[in-house]
Amino acid sequence: METRGIVLWEQAYKEHSRLLRVYTEDAGKIAVLAQGVLKRGAKNVALTQPFTRNRYELREGKTFFYIQDGEVEKHYGLERDYTKSLAGSFLMELVDRATEEHNPDARIFHLLDESLEALMTVPVPTVLIAFGLRLLRLLGFSASVAGCVACGNTKIHELHYSVEAGGILCENCGHDAMTFTKEEYRLFFLLHTAPMASLPALGKVSEGKFLHILLRSLDVHLGLGRLATLG
Repeated sequence: METRGIVLWEQAYKEHSRLLRVYTEDAGKIAVLAQGVLKRGAKNVALTQPFTRNRYELREGKTFFYIQDGEVEKHYGLERDYTKSLAGSFLMELVDRATEEHNPDARIFHLLDESLEALMTVPVPTVLIAFGLRLLRLLGFSASVAGCVACGNTKIHELHYSVEAGGILCENCGHDAMTFTKEEYRLFFLLHTAPMASLPALGKVSEGKFLHILLRSLDVHLGLGRLATLG
């Protein structure tokens, strides 16, 4: 099988090999064994590194796919900055924990690729929140942001948001829910819809609200709890 992929997780396997979980464009998340890559002079070691997008030639076995050949297509360069490196690790951990093996969705591959690249130019909190919200949508947990999710009202004077309700609520339906200013609503809508590379910085208050919504959504919809990369 020829496909493109991004390494989500890796660890040493036996004496000279590495075991990987790779999210691929064509096969989704798969387990890949890179045999002998820890030997001196091994040619495919670069294909096992984080923060790269690679083209793989893989052979399917009973338990793993095996790397036959390949090349690095893109190096995101995140390891040069600790904060961006940690953010990239968060994106990869989220995909790893939120997806099943052998359940392909090329949209998730492209979202991860776009988001890892955006970390070099777009504020880190913006990318993390936008990525998480968009991943939830691709997994079938899309928040309603076009009108009140409870009554359908689109002429809302006081905006509220509830993870449990599934999105925006109006002043009549959201008495106990988190409040949004009109500017926060505009930003929240952009986080779901605008090109990743054009997303703006978020103010501290809005950033805190949106991060709370994301983490609560991951817990409610996917049962992920605390992610290791968040400490």
